[in-house]
Amino acid sequence: MTIKKFYPKNEQFVHFLWLTQSFNKCDLRTSRGEVINIFYQGYENHNAGPDFSQANITIGEINWNGSVEIHTKASDWHQHKHHFDRAYDNVILHVVWINDKTVKRMDQSEIPTLELKNRVPLKIIINYTSLLSNKNQISCMSSFKDVDPIILLNLLDRMTILRTQGKVTQIHEHLSNTKNDWEEVTFRLLCRNLGFNINAFTFSLLATSIPFQLLRKYKKNIIQLEALLFGMAGLLHRDSTEPYYHLLLQEFTFLSHKHHLTPTISYHQWKFHRLRPANFPTIRIAQLASILHDTDNLFSVILKGKDYNSLIACLSVEVSDFWMSHFRFEKTSGYNKKAIGKSSIENICINTVVPVMYAYGKYIDDNSYCENALDLLQNIPAEQNKVTRKWNELGIPCKSAFDSQALLHLYNNFCKRKQCLLCDLGKNILKK
Repeated sequence: MTIKKFYPKNEQFVHFLWLTQSFNKCDLRTSRGEVINIFYQGYENHNAGPDFSQANITIGEINWNGSVEIHTKASDWHQHKHHFDRAYDNVILHVVWINDKTVKRMDQSEIPTLELKNRVPLKIIINYTSLLSNKNQISCMSSFKDVDPIILLNLLDRMTILRTQGKVTQIHEHLSNTKNDWEEVTFRLLCRNLGFNINAFTFSLLATSIPFQLLRKYKKNIIQLEALLFGMAGLLHRDSTEPYYHLLLQEFTFLSHKHHLTPTISYHQWKFHRLRPANFPTIRIAQLASILHDTDNLFSVILKGKDYNSLIACLSVEVSDFWMSHFRFEKTSGYNKKAIGKSSIENICINTVVPVMYAYGKYIDDNSYCENALDLLQNIPAEQNKVTRKWNELGIPCKSAFDSQALLHLYNNFCKRKQCLLCDLGKNILKK
């Protein structure tokens, strides 16, 4: 590998070089020969506009404060249409790997350009090439021993927050669709969560198909509540000789006529195949009905549930009598209370309770709720799946849900996509 033959895959590499200032600054000059002194490279801009803002740079005898734009080739400036965008008029330096074209602002003034292709240590190029060409699921797996543990710890903290904030974005969408009704938003998240991936989408449809005020109105009557849920789920439109089925069907027929309800979900949208009976959608709907029936205000319970044990107690509901001896309407089973299992409650806490608590803290600008949400993750056992097991094999500890959420986000959004240059681990390895 030689520097002359190397060409970066994308501008992320040049972005990394500028962010970390990992290039030779001896006799640093623009393409026009003007001396460059960098006092501050600027803040990373993750929104629209130039890549770095508020940089402080002296070019020639003039000290500039402004933006820095990064490209692989200088001609990308025109490729990206920046010469038509006034947001780029305050760019004071164009940093590129190869300077193949002079670029100008909208007023036709030339933008100074810094070319980096002959200023980067060969070792960084070798490390970069090695990371991106690595066929392992986690490209840097062989380099963990060289990474400062503090860097890893800080990275995991950031990953957990990013993953939680991603869920908060979805909550904000629900808020706008429910006129800021936090109780209904909590119900929608819980509903989707009870689908546990395979039935999550259909559960989401169910949550939005029933006017939530009706569930509030009939929550004290478990028969009417189950009738509404099973009826709108499209699970009361099959032949059955079961008396309880006909009781729910009769009740739903009355309620749907009274409130002008029409089911939009069919029986065939629900997945039963290859599911353990305890995870059948019929059982999950019965459990949902019991949570609504037994809990006065789930959202309030979540806000007050600062400790994990109190939330377990709230969610450990038993299904109604009929479902204690059935998994489906047409088949009996051994008598069992069919309460939500511990692992399912942990999943609900991670994917419903924590995001709602965190989102509410952001909504009312009270960071104590956000801190409580993250503290709760520290008290929930780590998730066990193929991703967390992979990290464990590499010697990365996964002691709580806080850790497992971080490692899931890191793998899905960085490792899987080979976004090594956006990851603090990758950056650290490259610099070494």
